[in-house]
Amino acid sequence: MTFISDEMKIVVASFSQSSIRRIQAGDSAEMVFALFPGEVFQGTVTHVVHATGVAQLTASGSIPVLTGAPASGRYAVRVAIDDPDLLDRLPQGASCSVAVYTSIGQPFHVISMVAMRINAWMAYLTSPV
Repeated sequence: MTFISDEMKIVVASFSQSSIRRIQAGDSAEMVFALFPGEVFQGTVTHVVHATGVAQLTASGSIPVLTGAPASGRYAVRVAIDDPDLLDRLPQGASCSVAVYTSIGQPFHVISMVAMRINAWMAYLTSPV
């Protein structure tokens, strides 16, 4: 039997190590869900988890091989959705694209905003309905 709680719906985005450097709680974000073509939703970063599972090792009798290559772990960023109506319409497990707008590089945010809107309109082409 599976139990699904509908008490709280949150968005968790994953970012690379280089992308997470400047993200802080309070930064604004935009989300595009393939489920809602043509719509861009606003949000706010509430948490940044500065940890990954990459450094985890499985207990075994062998010595791990370390190549010196950078770790490819992803870091979780929790985004609160600003639109309360979206929370009612959003099913659990819906995937989305997220852009976070930090205090660094503000003149270039317009590029991300345009890309998010293109992504929202592209969902009309990939949507089954």
